[in-house]
Amino acid sequence: MLLFLCVLFLFSFYTSLRDQRPVLSVNKKGDVTGVVSNNPIYQPDKNRTALYLDEVTIDGEEFPYKAYVYMYGNNAENVFEYGQTLHLPEAGLWLPDGQTNPDGFDFASYLWRKGMAVCASSSVSKAEIVTESASLKRSLYRFKAYLSERFDDIFPKNAGVMRALLLGDRTHLDDDTYESFQDAGVAHLVALSGLHVSCVAVFFESLLLLFLIPAKPRGAITVILVFMYTVMTGASASLMRSAMMYAFFVAARFTGNPSDLLTRLSGVFLIQLIMNPLTIHDTGMQLSYLSVLSLALMYKPVRAIFPYVQSKREDGDSIPVILYNRFADAFSGSAAIQLGTLPSMSALFHSVPVLSVPVNLLVVPLGLITVYLGASAIILSFASMPMALILGRVTDAVWTAILYLTNRVSDLSFAMMNVRAWKSGIVFLYFALMALASPYITEKKRISGALTASLFCLAVAAILWPAPVHKGLDIVFLDAGYADSCVVLAERDAFVFDCGKENEITADYLTGSGANVKGVFISHPDIDHAGGIGEILKRYPEAEIYVSECWEKMDVGEVVAEALEGRNLHYLSTGDAVTLSEEITAHVVWPDAGFTPKEDNDGSLVLNIVYGNASALLTGDVTERVDKQIQADADILKVAHHGSKKATSETFLDAVTPVIAVISVSSNGHGHPTEEVLKRLSDRNCAVYRTDQSGAITISMLEDGTYRVKTHISPGG
Repeated sequence: MLLFLCVLFLFSFYTSLRDQRPVLSVNKKGDVTGVVSNNPIYQPDKNRTALYLDEVTIDGEEFPYKAYVYMYGNNAENVFEYGQTLHLPEAGLWLPDGQTNPDGFDFASYLWRKGMAVCASSSVSKAEIVTESASLKRSLYRFKAYLSERFDDIFPKNAGVMRALLLGDRTHLDDDTYESFQDAGVAHLVALSGLHVSCVAVFFESLLLLFLIPAKPRGAITVILVFMYTVMTGASASLMRSAMMYAFFVAARFTGNPSDLLTRLSGVFLIQLIMNPLTIHDTGMQLSYLSVLSLALMYKPVRAIFPYVQSKREDGDSIPVILYNRFADAFSGSAAIQLGTLPSMSALFHSVPVLSVPVNLLVVPLGLITVYLGASAIILSFASMPMALILGRVTDAVWTAILYLTNRVSDLSFAMMNVRAWKSGIVFLYFALMALASPYITEKKRISGALTASLFCLAVAAILWPAPVHKGLDIVFLDAGYADSCVVLAERDAFVFDCGKENEITADYLTGSGANVKGVFISHPDIDHAGGIGEILKRYPEAEIYVSECWEKMDVGEVVAEALEGRNLHYLSTGDAVTLSEEITAHVVWPDAGFTPKEDNDGSLVLNIVYGNASALLTGDVTERVDKQIQADADILKVAHHGSKKATSETFLDAVTPVIAVISVSSNGHGHPTEEVLKRLSDRNCAVYRTDQSGAITISMLEDGTYRVKTHISPGG
């Protein structure tokens, strides 16, 4: 164990060196060539295919890293294949974004773990396929595509689910379905993992046994087939872990050498670190290893809660006894995995599925049945399509039952609990207790039971421990891309002003920070201001909703209307005030009562957040047509409409007299923020902060009118 920890420390140091991304600069356009090194990922919702390019050259010069490429076009699916050399004339080029929000996704690090340091985009019509090379990997990918074509006929109701289950292809899986799996805690069923590799191994070995192949050749052939399946389905870090552990298991079985679960796990872990140290940062790999580690450490301590029952019948255990022991085994395994992955789930996803263990007890066995039924149906389709269709209908029926169950669980308000990331000290203590409670260290059941109980109590305390009370007023302007969203932290409570686009950026920040969300203000219904309201209300259903009085006179799109259906809206107009805390108030300065906007932007809700002598004006997309009528004085200004020249007029700035201006913006085709607005602000000695340059911008304000600005990244990168 000591040797393993020393090696792990050395690899951690090496990983930190490898994780230093190069400082690069690229032109906005260039001629790109490269070899496709992945199975192209079709993204139908965005009408594009994602490719990894190796052996890259840009404008004829060799580029030392891989490229991540988006190919756009209505016919982008099934055009490109692994091994093709592509030429993309005048491709768009840019560097991927790093983490720009607290607890946000670091796309640049994600790509760097795969060796990619630049992004590019082109269209299918412009791409030139220069050469194509044959290889086993390409043949496997083609075979996968060939199999995929059969799924629509064999599984007409659940083809998308079955592709994810058997082929690792989630591109055709409905987003709502996957979210219900996540809420129910069974998303691992449609994310290929060790469970699937085990099923595939058993399936292949059983088939070979039918042909009376001897044990050792059968084991060797099964290992080869498992690795081929792993490569065909994407060779993710978690799948490779499972395949290598199975190979070690087979090797130990036929050589007579001992091989326990923890030894195999440690050996494979070191091999994967040698192959690519940066995979240690991969979310799937982390959860995969933690799941197996938790099973090794905690299965027996949890199983000890259920006394083992053995009937006294001479002909074996009775059916009730067998069922009881099977239930205890399954519950203990599922609970052990949930215990071990709890800290990571809290840190990575800021939420835990409360009903995961009981739902897994029902869903996993049914899911495993569909793996065998589905695989049998696909194989049978080559001999008898009518028989394959019968098996396919049975598989569809089982999945319909699974989907019904997961949807009902997902609809429960308490199915998913928002949690904060645990402190590092608590995580260390938690895993120390896991190790001490395990049979590897503690053999006495009484001591192990006490340690397991302590572990459970620590988990409950870490989840339920209240967030620290926030003092004063902080306004966090999130990097929401070409959209608007900020969070007002008013002492104990949090209020959202605009929600960004239809994504989880704002909701992830709220859950990651442990904020006590009391209300959401939506300036107007444009999707870049209101699109994220659905995800926020899903996690914080008790939050109050505030909109402008002229909300009903504006064009509320389907996405926003659906999210707000059945909700009680509070309509605000000039002169209204909402108390955020004892010392902090949101004063409404626009729109006036009875106002009818000519365009939705004119009806934007404008708030002046006042805390003693400090104040901040949040403007939505209000235009210069109406901002001249706004009378408010504020130190901090959220610039309207991403810095459009049709907003933030001279008259408006003279009235507000801001000291700091924040512009929420990203690359766009409108030229925002415009030079006119930037000049107006500069002429008034107003300091300008932009989310596209600084990431999230936090302004801390004190009652005496002083303030402090903190940016998530340094301007310019």
